Amino acid sequence: MLLSAPFKMRKNVVYLPYTMKRYLPNLNPAPESDYDAAVIGCGVSGVNIARKLSSYKIKTAILEKAADISFGTSKANSGIIHGGFHHNKKYLKARLEIQGNLMFDQLRRELDFPFMRCGIIVAALHEEEMKVVEHLYRQGMENKVIGLELCSRERILELEPKLSYDVIGGLYAPGGGIVEPYRFVFALAESALKNGAHLYTDYDVVSSSYEDGRWTINAADGRTVKSRYVINAAGLYADDLHGFGQEGLKNPDGV
Repeated sequence: MLLSAPFKMRKNVVYLPYTMKRYLPNLNPAPESDYDAAVIGCGVSGVNIARKLSSYKIKTAILEKAADISFGTSKANSGIIHGGFHHNKKYLKARLEIQGNLMFDQLRRELDFPFMRCGIIVAALHEEEMKVVEHLYRQGMENKVIGLELCSRERILELEPKLSYDVIGGLYAPGGGIVEPYRFVFALAESALKNGAHLYTDYDVVSSSYEDGRWTINAADGRTVKSRYVINAAGLYADDLHGFGQEGLKNPDGV
């Protein structure tokens, strides 16, 4: 809804990371009442959304309940960029996994965070596991994963000689990779702030209301931010936020 709105793109959008201390005016500024978009949650999902919004000529606020960004689930994930063979193509998750995977080369060029396409190996140690591997291979081919390979014992040991001697075959997805989660999130946040977004930390949202075309979002410490739109990217707490206020954080039209 936000990106389809008639907002104009900014000129000279900044992609390169910077030292956050250089942009302290955009870190915990005085709360404002004329934001176009407020993103609740500054993990990997929320900050990606905020960074994208910061490329438009709108005012964006990021509201994070913790003392710093990436303090929730984003700090504890494995950092794996999955290869696109885990889920059936009928699921949105499968399609987004593949699309997201293909975006990381450009993101790394723009933001200079640690990322490596080291590939993913799924090793089978007996026939039952090999059946699972074959299922994953068929699933990946249906998802149109690039370079996916069903491997013999010889091939899988060629790829990784230190595998168990009992290995009988496996799956190789060369497009899989790894990323450093903290630095990825910080690079995204730094880019968003340099493009003009405001970041509020220790902003624990406790209530909200909608009136005259604007959301009022209240924090536990008494701060208040007002915005035309709200994006709930609160991770594990997203369902809690959905119920805040008389109507909760729902579209005014009931969607």
